[in-house]
Amino acid sequence: MRPVKNSDKKNLMKNKKLKIAFVQNDPQNNEFFKNQKPTMMLIDEAMALKPDLVMLPEMFLSGPRKISLRKDFCLAYNDFLTALKIKAKQERVCFFGSYYAKINKRVGNPISYANRAFFLNHQGKISGYYDKIHLFSLDGEDKVFAPGRKAKNIMTPWGRVAPLICYDIRFPELLRALTCRGAVFSLVSAQWPASRIDHWLMLLQARAIENQIFVIACNRVGKKGRLSFNGHSCVISPWGEVLLCLTGKQRVGACTIDLDQVTHIRKAYPFFQDAQTKRFRFDF
Repeated sequence: MRPVKNSDKKNLMKNKKLKIAFVQNDPQNNEFFKNQKPTMMLIDEAMALKPDLVMLPEMFLSGPRKISLRKDFCLAYNDFLTALKIKAKQERVCFFGSYYAKINKRVGNPISYANRAFFLNHQGKISGYYDKIHLFSLDGEDKVFAPGRKAKNIMTPWGRVAPLICYDIRFPELLRALTCRGAVFSLVSAQWPASRIDHWLMLLQARAIENQIFVIACNRVGKKGRLSFNGHSCVISPWGEVLLCLTGKQRVGACTIDLDQVTHIRKAYPFFQDAQTKRFRFDF
């Protein structure tokens, strides 16, 4: 992460309002090229809401379990990201989501693919990415992807953001570490099943309350095999209030937040001053 320049600090001070649009889509399983058009149509619909940031779900073009499909999936995502970069620059808008990424094989792990979150800025450049650390072994995700090795904040026009992917929200130490490193909000892309949607909402609220941070989370809808997904993409305030929660169908929606609320709440309730951060260490 590069140091914050004086010009960046001025921009951060001016950009405290943030309008987020959500693309809550229903990608058909393994139809990576066919999913491109309907997903882009939803993105175009979201553009009419005049957002600053567009949120996409985890693996928004779907993700294969078959090894034979991995190469084509990577090509499909690379093509789509190229189109997103053009749209970001044209519309002066940012994007966040996760995709199927080819990586170098890591020591001790022969898998050469990662579940990668990205932040695409309004200049059409990826200004930061994060490879999912917590892989959902119950569904065999650890057999498909190599786990990420490093958690890091991403610099945005609105301050430092903590990127998370789905299962990560069950592990509070990850967002706490990133918050202690200066994050003022967190972005979450997910494929969270309907059978545990109550956990989704409670965990997002808990992460927001304990870190006094905005949590902005986008979840898919539809079906994948035996699993059903019902959206509930939402925005949680640093006080734990649900500012937006989209119903469980394919749709777009938007919400505007004021990041000054983070400063106000932390000043009124300075819980971090009492946190024994020196007694705990998170090696992320």
